[in-house]
Amino acid sequence: MSVVAAGLAAGWLGRAAWEPSRPEAMLTLFRDHCVPFARAAMPVQPRSPLRQLRIDNAREYWGDPRSRLVVEHAGRTCAVTDIIAPLSDAEAAELHTLVREAVAKDFPGLMVEDGNELGWDIFVLWHNSALPGTRDRWGVTLARVPSSQGGQTSLSLSAPAGQTA
Repeated sequence: MSVVAAGLAAGWLGRAAWEPSRPEAMLTLFRDHCVPFARAAMPVQPRSPLRQLRIDNAREYWGDPRSRLVVEHAGRTCAVTDIIAPLSDAEAAELHTLVREAVAKDFPGLMVEDGNELGWDIFVLWHNSALPGTRDRWGVTLARVPSSQGGQTSLSLSAPAGQTA
């Protein structure tokens, strides 16, 4: 009996060691579903393991049961959020580091604005040089509302003009 219990415990621990952290999962979902969207692909591929949660007024929501993260697609925007189960402060800090590195690699031409006039825990915008408010402006945003207000985190991509799925 103790051999079975030890085997189950080892299996559980081994599985946890091979699963990505939630910040890594968030970045993977972003790269798998939002980055291709910037290159004229559908944000959620038909064979995706995500579960469709709902379609609401041109917004589509897809959930990842393992990470409890949500992919949202609406018009020119694709986002991954932790609306179901917010990241911890430590996870949000890890995500911030991962996203900075990923954007530098995946979108090297984007400029960074690291302003936080909103007073949020995190607010970073990487964008092309088009003027704000124009259809030619596009980019990546990482935002986290204050932990005192729920700490919801969003990693989003606003696609180039003319891009809709």
